[in-house]
Amino acid sequence: MEKMTEILSPDLFKKFIGLEFKSYRHDPIQFTNSVYEIIGLYIGDKTYALTNKIEDKDYYSMLDQISILRLNEVSEIKSSLENTILVDHPVNRRITSVKIVNEHQTVFKNNITDFDAWITRAIIFYLDNKQEIMFEKENWVYSDRIIPYKGENIISKLSDPNEFKKGWDEFNLRGECERQIVEIT
Repeated sequence: MEKMTEILSPDLFKKFIGLEFKSYRHDPIQFTNSVYEIIGLYIGDKTYALTNKIEDKDYYSMLDQISILRLNEVSEIKSSLENTILVDHPVNRRITSVKIVNEHQTVFKNNITDFDAWITRAIIFYLDNKQEIMFEKENWVYSDRIIPYKGENIISKLSDPNEFKKGWDEFNLRGECERQIVEIT
């Protein structure tokens, strides 16, 4: 059985609780509801890059190029696209909690686990004015897009985990997907 674990650690987010989420920025949204590869997060006095870039990974028993969600502290945010001016979204609210939405994706062959993967699907920031900001990794493994959301009860906008189950039977396989929500307060 093959395994892959690419989830964001809750430890990354513990330091955000109580800090001001100043703003986020990304490429202009054009033609779809998502942005390309990178969103800049300005939290406290630091800058973070939330990226969803293509990497070489052992994915379902073969080396493939898939997108992986990552969060890193950086000195500045730059678009991956040439001649692109990033759009700023002021927030200016204190973070009260964060939820990390992870998915456990399993593929079975003859009812035996063939591949077992954990990935981070989304990050949700809860703010002191009851607003929420969510960044979701697009639900296609080869997509480097991130979907930003802002509002209330935002978790209801997450893509359906049952989408993962579709298409495996044509390969005589069965896919399952379960969600795990990690809350940091």
